[in-house]
Amino acid sequence: MPNFDPEGLKDLNEQKMRAATAAREILDRVAAEKRAMTAEEQEQYDKYDADIDQYNATGDRLVADHKRRTEREGIEEE
Repeated sequence: MPNFDPEGLKDLNEQKMRAATAAREILDRVAAEKRAMTAEEQEQYDKYDADIDQYNATGDRLVADHKRRTEREGIEEE
């Protein structure tokens, strides 16, 4: 089984922050121009939003798996 990789989680969080920043830039631009999103902007925003959800889910799975492994190792050592 692969070991928990804190650097992998850090990379995942950095990707999530880049997606969040890009999504925020779209919203800021639209708000500054006082208009609705174009179809292209909406598509880009939705992709960033879905990516953020995916990064969150993956990170949650990595952390939960690490916790389960740590708990199991503690039980096996007793």
